[in-house]
Amino acid sequence: GFTNFPVSGIVGVVGPEKFSRSQLNVIAGGGTYILWQEAPNASVTCRHQVSTDLTSIEHRERSITRSVDFVAKFLRAAVRRYIGTLNVNDNFLDTIGTTINGLLQFLVESGVLNGANLNNVIQDTSNPDTVIVDITLEVAYPANYIKITLDV
Repeated sequence: GFTNFPVSGIVGVVGPEKFSRSQLNVIAGGGTYILWQEAPNASVTCRHQVSTDLTSIEHRERSITRSVDFVAKFLRAAVRRYIGTLNVNDNFLDTIGTTINGLLQFLVESGVLNGANLNNVIQDTSNPDTVIVDITLEVAYPANYIKITLDV
């Protein structure tokens, strides 16, 4: 995750505005990615890695959306070489499936994903020149909160 992670290239925050924690919570609650500096000589850090889409944790957390975007681009780049050079048949679908399975295993072993499952590789019935690949990803969730309960 990017929360509390120092941001390189920014040496300080200037301005007379000082927000309270509750005000910062309201600002972040609206989907604003806040950079802050807790002390004058401290590093500038991300307060909470939120995006503007607050509909779910998978859309809200920047590290999750960035990971999913990376996986999508990585897989598309890997299968791009097959487009236009081969015909869609069972061997082609097997080749695509094997390629993607290997890449998903690599992404899991590299720590990009917690897990992944290739659900289906099929030829689109309404557009027969199109192959549909269905994948379920298990993303890593950032540790944003730690709740401690004390009993006396």
